[in-house]
Amino acid sequence: MNPVVGILCAFAMCGISILSGLWARSVYRLSRHGVAATARIVDSRSDTDSDGDVRYFLTVRFALPDGTEVESESGAVATRLPFGITKGGTTEIIYDPAKPTRIRVTSFEENDHRLRDAAAYLVVAVAALIGAIAFAVQGMNS
Repeated sequence: MNPVVGILCAFAMCGISILSGLWARSVYRLSRHGVAATARIVDSRSDTDSDGDVRYFLTVRFALPDGTEVESESGAVATRLPFGITKGGTTEIIYDPAKPTRIRVTSFEENDHRLRDAAAYLVVAVAALIGAIAFAVQGMNS
């Protein structure tokens, strides 16, 4: 293997790991420091990804403690709508008090993402490990 390719792979794996860590940190921060609220479902929309899978997004409206109304679309998507999620209904959310438009619809996203997140972290960790081993072996053979 060309040493340049090994170095590029190692940097790519490091970059992916850093981005995954930043995303995980924001999710963790929201779950630890977020504020629970009941929101009214304003809209639900579906979209199809490049594989033809349907993804659902929710737009909700809720009031902050000072009475300010906030409307936001959930940043994460779900592959199915849970029972009872209908326009005009209510659902529980968690919002970031520092940026109230950053929300997580708990009933919508909670179960759909746990396994997917764990699998994504595992893939990134294994890829980073393989890249590091390949880089080390390449260095020993030089």
